[in-house]
Amino acid sequence: MIETAFIHIGTEKTGTTTIQDFLYRNDAALASAGYCVPTGMGRRNQTRLAAYAMKDRRKPTHLHLRYGIDGPEARREFDSGVEADFGRTMASAGTAHSVIVSSEHLQSLLRTTSELEKLKALFGRYVKNCRVIVYLRRQDEMAVSLYSTRIKAGGGTNSKVFPKPKDRLPFNYDYAGLVERLEAVFGAHALDIRLFDRAHLVEGDLIADFCAATGIDPALDLESPDSRNPSLSSLGIHFLETFNKHVPDRVGSDLNKVRRNVVEIMEENFAGQYKMVARAAAEAFYSQFREGNAVIRDKYFPQLTRPTLFDEDFSAYPEAAELPEYDFEDAVEVAAALWAGASRKLRELQAENVFLRGQLLTERGDHEDAAIHFQRAVDALDTPPERYLTALEASRERVEQARAAEADNSMVVEAAGPRNK
Repeated sequence: MIETAFIHIGTEKTGTTTIQDFLYRNDAALASAGYCVPTGMGRRNQTRLAAYAMKDRRKPTHLHLRYGIDGPEARREFDSGVEADFGRTMASAGTAHSVIVSSEHLQSLLRTTSELEKLKALFGRYVKNCRVIVYLRRQDEMAVSLYSTRIKAGGGTNSKVFPKPKDRLPFNYDYAGLVERLEAVFGAHALDIRLFDRAHLVEGDLIADFCAATGIDPALDLESPDSRNPSLSSLGIHFLETFNKHVPDRVGSDLNKVRRNVVEIMEENFAGQYKMVARAAAEAFYSQFREGNAVIRDKYFPQLTRPTLFDEDFSAYPEAAELPEYDFEDAVEVAAALWAGASRKLRELQAENVFLRGQLLTERGDHEDAAIHFQRAVDALDTPPERYLTALEASRERVEQARAAEADNSMVVEAAGPRNK
């Protein structure tokens, strides 16, 4: 059996996409170091595990829709497929000592101990020990970041930054309830609870911290991921809110292809912090969780020098939430960024098509034409990918070699002179 399963469950908006990108980019190197990353459960985000463990509900989740789980028969078929695929992955893991999975949906969608028990039972067939890694972020900061994500996903102006108060604490933000459920299933000894705060991360870096949590050797030659899924600035948020009214994220049940790349371009140009939340509102929302946070702090973070789990400085928020009066210049700024971004995406697509044509010509042995195509692909972009440059250089070398060989053959023919008849 594999010694340890590291189960990273988020929480949401704590750099989960960055961690998942890190694991995806380095799965081969990690496998060589004894870590199995079961991409069959999801290429980056192992969402199949969350869909497997969660109960079916009256209102289907996005994972139910994605995997077609629409009734008891579909559920049995899906579960059997997950169990078979996961079993094959574990059987082919060779000498791996650890398995690493990552999905924030294991926190946000698994709401009962019975769901967590189903997840644990699946791992229990192949793994001796489970280690659950959980990053916690101050609840008001998490809510603001989630609001940005909702707008990027197509939400509108009726969305609220902070959930309305109810009889029970909002599920996603109730860390004490989360820890209680995890303890009941995995045991407190199996929990690795960490703070999503640069001051508390190893070397002030999320990936370095995650490597420390999983025992990944920092000396390994691993590729660093880009920062992913950033929050948007106030201008970016308010533009997308209005944009979503005119270009919704779905047409019927299908994703709206017209929106393709819009969010990515907005993230590239308008990343930042959403400041349109009043300080008092943020403090009021956060205050609901102080008691539960204190329990976690006393049990899992006794070394903290402050009396609270999180730094309770709210000065980053304005005293009053005042919507900026955006003008024509702001609209043109966004329009120009979208135009430039869409144009760049088109050039990248065209360059890739030319590059692929060059690869096809290379396979056919037509190195001269291949070099021409690779050159066109390189010239089309301000910063061409390294693989374009490498292919161009290799093609040029082959062309030179062919010309040199042709010249040598000509010299041999000339030296031999005309044959006697």
